[in-house]
Amino acid sequence: MAWQLQDEYLVRADAWYPTGTNRISALEESLRFSARVVVVLSQAYLEADDMRPVWQAVLSRDPGGLHRSLILVRVEECEPEGLLRGIRYIDLVPFANDADGAREYLIDEIRRLVEGSSRPSTAPPFPG
Repeated sequence: MAWQLQDEYLVRADAWYPTGTNRISALEESLRFSARVVVVLSQAYLEADDMRPVWQAVLSRDPGGLHRSLILVRVEECEPEGLLRGIRYIDLVPFANDADGAREYLIDEIRRLVEGSSRPSTAPPFPG
């Protein structure tokens, strides 16, 4: 996902840190300098206790979601619970077999989120 977004945004991905990096320190530094954090929702992520402090730290800075600091992207069938349940996510599950469609949809949704508008880029049918 980071690869898909790096052309338009400054991206730091946990997987890109070299061997020997203190993961916790790197995450703390990223959180300090990031306006937004993307969480890739999967069942494994939701069950991983070590990632909970990351999204909790982001929510504590923006509890009402006004700045859309926490971006959830669902990549497999799973349902967020607790505090994450109330946050609307970008759903890539319908694009499981369409990498180009998933990339286009992801970038479009992130762009709208950053701009602060969910207004579609094309007009809906009229009348109706």
